[in-house]
Amino acid sequence: MTTGIEFEEALAELIRREEAMRSLAAYIEYVSGLKPPPHAEFLCEKLDAVADGRIKRLMISMPPGHMKSFTATQYFPAYYLSKYGDRNLISAAHTQELSDSFGLKVRNIIKSDEHQRIFPNSGISADKTAAGEWMTLAGGSYKATSVGASVTGRRGHILIGDDLLSGIEAAESESHRKKLWGWYNSDFYTRRVDDDTAIVLIGTRW
Repeated sequence: MTTGIEFEEALAELIRREEAMRSLAAYIEYVSGLKPPPHAEFLCEKLDAVADGRIKRLMISMPPGHMKSFTATQYFPAYYLSKYGDRNLISAAHTQELSDSFGLKVRNIIKSDEHQRIFPNSGISADKTAAGEWMTLAGGSYKATSVGASVTGRRGHILIGDDLLSGIEAAESESHRKKLWGWYNSDFYTRRVDDDTAIVLIGTRW
């Protein structure tokens, strides 16, 4: 026989899961066990608007160590590709190694028990499971790329660029900035599915 306490605990758990399906901040708290601080909650609200199609361009500029990548490049793609499993997301960083590491973290979040309690029908397809390139069970995809690399043949409903500049030295180099701008316009920007594709850029304000 179920006791009143057990019923209340089960109900509270159900409410937490339902909130995590609707809110990125609640999702992060449920899956990671870490409650986002106020500035990260604000960022989550903006990313929820990106997921819902209410924001098409979002630039995130914060100092190092302020949960930019944790929130927007790791947990947000896992959340987004589970809510909209048939969509495609392209994530870029200044090196392929860094970009692949983000892809691995996103993939592992989706595979976690905590995530599966919220999105039990989500998952990674066995057809393609590389850290930097994988598919969802619903036919969507995640593609990791880097500055200077070609993304030919790929289209994204959301494009994320995290740390496209490697540091202050690159930021102060005119030739480096021109090279990045050329790649952004000729390769990255052209990978939009259509005009509704959202673009999220993340970095330190050098």
